[in-house]
Amino acid sequence: MRQSVIHTVIITAVVTWSSVAEAEWQTHRETAFAPPNGQWSVGILNPLEVQLDKDWGIEVHPLAALAAPHLNVHHVWVRHDRWALMGVYGLSIPSWSLKFEPPFGLRGYLSPKCVVSSAEPERRLRCGQDAWVAAPKVGARYSRGRRWIVTLETDLAVGILLSGEQPRPLDTYAPLEQLYTPMTHNYRLHVGARVSRTLPTGLIAMAEADMYRVGDVDGRSPWAFSTYVGVDVQISRALRGTLGVIYWNSDQRAMVLRTDDEGFSRKEMVRSHDVYPTIDLIWTY
Repeated sequence: MRQSVIHTVIITAVVTWSSVAEAEWQTHRETAFAPPNGQWSVGILNPLEVQLDKDWGIEVHPLAALAAPHLNVHHVWVRHDRWALMGVYGLSIPSWSLKFEPPFGLRGYLSPKCVVSSAEPERRLRCGQDAWVAAPKVGARYSRGRRWIVTLETDLAVGILLSGEQPRPLDTYAPLEQLYTPMTHNYRLHVGARVSRTLPTGLIAMAEADMYRVGDVDGRSPWAFSTYVGVDVQISRALRGTLGVIYWNSDQRAMVLRTDDEGFSRKEMVRSHDVYPTIDLIWTY
């Protein structure tokens, strides 16, 4: 009788621990562990993610898709108890946003309007806005752990010129420019590492570091780096808040004047340092 009770207690404890571990595992974002079949989540700034079955999921940002059509697909290649390996595939048309004015594009903000074309239509093709570029992406993501989850990720996006001339670099904010580098710099190689940890308070702390290498750079550094730290807090069963800060280090053609010992000034190219807050609400069903 005593042994039976002991066995029952042990089995109950194991099952309870497994369910808790599974719940904690499912609350971590941006890992190779696929969420439950049929689950979807969307934020104000974070993309819509839908898990189609146990292996396949899709990701798209509803608002950004209006300016730059895109779709990302996730496929779990291998899944074990404490680690998983996932393939990441994507396709975007970033040139779309440079050909149309708001609300369906960003022409006039990231690229010139070419006002002269209204008076002289024959000059429209000289404005550099006639390019159509598709940017397929392929990569992989590996995650390991439960309460501590370490994720390694790499992907390569290549710009394929469908028509027109390759657009010039946008020379805009670093995180925004990285979205367009496959189009303006031929390709973008990304390597990143992310660590997330479930805290006793129920918060999930995250830290991430990413490195980017682009193709043709026209005299500037091809490297860009970013680091991120943040926390997720579960507000309700279906709603979570996320708060953090991200730092970017990149070459945006910034210059400073340096004065030497003899009093002569000269221009010197320097890297830019940008810090942005991140805040969002994410619904999960």
